[in-house]
Amino acid sequence: MKRAHPPASRPATEDKASLATGSSMAWAWLRAICLWGIAGVLYTWLGGASLRFLWLLCTAILLSGALLGLTGPRAIKIDRRLSPVCIYAGEETELTVSLKFATLMPVPWMMLQVQIGGAVVRKLWFPGFRRSAEFNCRIPLKERGSWEGGTCTVKWGDMFGWFRYHREVKGMREIQVIVLPKPMNLKGYDERILAMDEQDVPSPFHSQGWPGLDLREYVPGDPLKWVHWKNSARAGRLHSRVPEQGPLTERLILLDTEASGYPVSGSCPGDELFELAVSAAAGLLYRAALTQGEAYLQLPGHTASIVHLRREEQSGEGGWLLPLANVQLQASLAKADLQLDEFSASRSLDVHVVTGVLHPGLAEAIFRLRRAGKQVTVHLILAKQQTGGRELTGLERQWMESGGRLFDLRDGFFYPAGLTDSLPDQEEYHEPNIRSDAEA
Repeated sequence: MKRAHPPASRPATEDKASLATGSSMAWAWLRAICLWGIAGVLYTWLGGASLRFLWLLCTAILLSGALLGLTGPRAIKIDRRLSPVCIYAGEETELTVSLKFATLMPVPWMMLQVQIGGAVVRKLWFPGFRRSAEFNCRIPLKERGSWEGGTCTVKWGDMFGWFRYHREVKGMREIQVIVLPKPMNLKGYDERILAMDEQDVPSPFHSQGWPGLDLREYVPGDPLKWVHWKNSARAGRLHSRVPEQGPLTERLILLDTEASGYPVSGSCPGDELFELAVSAAAGLLYRAALTQGEAYLQLPGHTASIVHLRREEQSGEGGWLLPLANVQLQASLAKADLQLDEFSASRSLDVHVVTGVLHPGLAEAIFRLRRAGKQVTVHLILAKQQTGGRELTGLERQWMESGGRLFDLRDGFFYPAGLTDSLPDQEEYHEPNIRSDAEA
């Protein structure tokens, strides 16, 4: 799969960092002077070649420490490069670091520390008379997001470890790596979701109406113009017309970002459940990229809450997932964040909602879409540790009675809501690996 690349980074200059000072260096010098003084007193008092050698050695260590501090590495320049700059969570990126510096005396040892995201890389080498070094390493990044390389820490010292100095240096160029969520391998998607798209399978909780008339029982909130008064009078209860949807050509994937949608489930915390939801939304986007070529992605509570993604505008399928790289869980959402009025006029909209639980704020938005005649499918993310069936909540039952689709999604496998223990073995369903399929 091709990877999307962020804009080229702008050059950066070296930080003017000072040498390590403070209590640590004061303590190091105090300790060294005390040892040098004790060795000198013992040599003066007792004499002998061994004590003289010890005193001369302490003197040499003091002088080398002072020279390293005064004439040690200066004009340090660090150049860092990352390849690739856009990866999936759990993959590795290669870091190449080039270090150049000037010094008037040989340096016994140096250590370079580089931090990117939550990963810290340390490299130790013994430059001696050399004034440059270069090394490569691979950094695994497990958390999605846009990670920038901060300042680098360069440490050096004498061969005995009595004196240690360091500088904080900013690289010659800024680096950034984007970690995309790994799309969930949606097992059983073709067998269940696409089959329902081709053949409208009504909900078991929903009255099917009469063939040819396309009627259903009245649902609170239906506009009065949808009510079929003649059939309602004949049946003794209200019936509504179901608006014709036509062919589904546009897909909207709504990722619920409200914390109340991801409660703690057993040993699975809410933020971990949210990461599973992000991965599921990435899987649905990947499907849309392959089958439809465009899709809408809504991330409530974020600056660009609705993003229109087109295949021809993205550098590979990975480019579709860029909006999901930095999505964060919100403590609460305003009512306006879930407004979908701009899609109300679309007669060919297929909506997929990904959340942990169906909460009132989200339910109000999707019921509004359902009343407008849109096809809405809700995917409830279950923790991997959760097995067996479960009881439907009141909102879930009300949603299914209105004709909405509801699935439980656990470990990438689709189940009818509340019936996770009534399906055949998952091994009967086989989906191609997303990465290998895209690379082929």
